[in-house]
Amino acid sequence: MPASAWNTELFEPFFASAHAESKSPFLKPAARLWGRNLPLRVALGAALLWVASVVAVLVGGWSPAAYLLCSAVYFLVGTRAAIKVVEQLRERHLEIDGLMVVAALAAALIGSPLEGSLLLVLFSTAESVERWVDSRMRDALVRLQKAHPLKARLMRPDGTLVERAVEDVLLDSTLLVRAGETVPLDGQMVEGTSSIHLAHLTGEARPKLVTVGDLVPSGAVNCEGALLLRVTQPHGSSTLSRLLKLVEEAHEKKLPLQRWLERFQRGYAVSVMSATLLLALFGGSLYKAIVFLVTASPCALLIAVPVVALSSLSSCARRGIVVKGSGVLDQLARCRHVAFDKTGTLTEGTLSCEAIEPQTPGITVEEAIALAAGLEMRTSHPIARAIESLATERGISPAVISDFIALPGVAVEGVADWHGKPQRVRIGAPGITLTIADQKVVFKLRDQLRESSPGVITSLHNLGLTSCILSGDQSSQATAIGRRLGIAQTQGDLLPHQKMEQVAALSQSGCMMVGDGINDAPALARATVGIAMGRPGQTAALEAADIVLLRDDLEQLPWLVSKARAGRRLLKQNVTLALTAMVLGSAAALWADLPLWAGVLLHEGGTLLVSCNGLRQLRQ
Repeated sequence: MPASAWNTELFEPFFASAHAESKSPFLKPAARLWGRNLPLRVALGAALLWVASVVAVLVGGWSPAAYLLCSAVYFLVGTRAAIKVVEQLRERHLEIDGLMVVAALAAALIGSPLEGSLLLVLFSTAESVERWVDSRMRDALVRLQKAHPLKARLMRPDGTLVERAVEDVLLDSTLLVRAGETVPLDGQMVEGTSSIHLAHLTGEARPKLVTVGDLVPSGAVNCEGALLLRVTQPHGSSTLSRLLKLVEEAHEKKLPLQRWLERFQRGYAVSVMSATLLLALFGGSLYKAIVFLVTASPCALLIAVPVVALSSLSSCARRGIVVKGSGVLDQLARCRHVAFDKTGTLTEGTLSCEAIEPQTPGITVEEAIALAAGLEMRTSHPIARAIESLATERGISPAVISDFIALPGVAVEGVADWHGKPQRVRIGAPGITLTIADQKVVFKLRDQLRESSPGVITSLHNLGLTSCILSGDQSSQATAIGRRLGIAQTQGDLLPHQKMEQVAALSQSGCMMVGDGINDAPALARATVGIAMGRPGQTAALEAADIVLLRDDLEQLPWLVSKARAGRRLLKQNVTLALTAMVLGSAAALWADLPLWAGVLLHEGGTLLVSCNGLRQLRQ
C-alpha cells in the first residue's frame, strides 16, 4: 500500500457509511479520536521532540540523548515523506516534497541536523494545515453522507410494513416516515401534516410545514407526526444523492491556475535539483547549495491557490450554497452584470389572476377558465396553480383534455371538445394567452414581490453591478416590477431561447443569470455564471446552474458576490506573498550567505503565512 494511504482519510467513507466497526479489529471508537487531524498531531509531536533536542544540545552538546531526539524527529516526520520520494523516483518524476527530504538529509550529512529536522517539522506542519482545510471542505460531504438513510420503511397495500434498502425501492412505492426520522427518498405527501427540518441540507434553521400534495426531499427530518410519501425519484436521482454528487464534483474541480501549478511543479523540482547540484559542484559550498534548495522550493506557491479555493467552497456550503467548483467563484468575481428572471426569483412565485381579457367575442370567460384549468392541471408551474385556484374559486370544472403536450418554458397544448368538435387548445407565450380555433383570451396574472428584493438590488448596485429583468411574463408585469426595484432595463414576453440570446450578449463582459425554473435553463447554461433559486427537490435547478441557493433566499446573492471577490483578492495576495518569499530567499541564499535555519524559517514561514491568509475565507 502506498505511504500516502496510511492516514485516517482512508477510513472516512467507512465511518460515514454506518457499517459496523467490528468488521475490523483496528476500527474501534477510540481510533476515531486518535485519527482526527492525525497529520497535525504527528507534526506537533515532532515539534515537541525538536524543542527537546535543541534543549539537550544547549545543555550537554551533541550527547547520545540529543542524537536520539533529533533522530526521532527525522523518523516521525521524515519516513512517510522519504517513502513518497522513493515512489516518485520509481515513477521517474520528482515533486516538491522530494526536495524537502533531500535538503533535510543533506543538512544532516554536513553537520546541521537541527536545521534539517526543523525543515521537516515545519514542512509537515504546513502540509497538515492544507489537509485540515481540505477536510473542512469534506465535512459538508460527510455530513450529507451521514444524513442519507440506508433503508426505507415501505407500506404494502394491505397496510403491513417492510424495510428495504433505498437502492431497491421502486417509483410510486409508499413510504412511512415517523417523527424524528430522516426521509430516505424524494416523495410527495399522500397523507398527514407535519413540519420538516432542512438545516443540514440548506443551513436554514426554521422548520417548514408540509401537507398533502407537497414534495418532500430526501434528507429532510420529520419533526412531528407520521408522513406517508409516494416515491417520486429513485435513489440515484434523489435530492440528497444529487447534492452528494455536486459536492464531490466541486471538491475535485480546480482553478486553471492550480492545475497549471501542479503540472509546473514536476519540471520545476527537477530544475531546482539540477541547479542545486551545479551550485554544490561549482559554487564551492554544499551548505549554500542546500540553503538555495530550501528557499527555491515553491511549497508556498503550491498551497496558495487551493487553500483559498477550498476555504471559499466550505464557507458557501455552510450557508446552504452549492457551488460547482472553485472556478465558478472566480468567474463570479469577474461578472459586471446580473440578469434576473421575474417569477419565483424577484417575486414570491405565488400568482393570482387579476383580470381575464377575451380578445374575440366567440368565447366566454367561463369557457376560457375551464379550458385553461384542464390544460394546467397536468403541470406544476406557478401559472398552473393560479389558474387552478381561479377555477376552484368560481366553481368551474376543468375541461377534459387529451393528447397533452408540454413545451417547457413556452406553452402547454392538448385537444378539447369545442362546440361538439375536437380542437387543438393552447395556453402560453406570448404572454399568457389561451388559443382555441380562432378564439383568444388573455389571462392577466399578478405576483407578490419578495420582501428582500429591493434591498438585494440596492446591495448589488452598490457592488457596482448593473441589473436587468428578463421575463417570459407580460412586458407590463416585468416593467412594473422593474420600476418598483429601480431596474430600468426590463424585457418581457421572452421565450427561453430569447432569454439565452440576451444573456449571451451580456456575458461578453461577464454576466450572472439568476432564475428558478426549467424555462431559465438555457439562459443559466449560457451565462458566465448561472445561479438557481431552489429548494431541495427542484432537480432542474440543481442540474442547470453553476450555483444553487438551496435556501431559496435572494439575500444570499450580495454575500456570495462579496465572498467571490474577497477570494480573488486573497488569491492575488497569496501568489504575491509566495513569489516574494521564493525570490527573496533564493537571492539571499546565493549572494548574502543566508544561514540554513533562516532559509528554513523563511520558506516554511511563507507557506504557513499563505495558509493562514487563505483560511480567512472560512469567516462568514
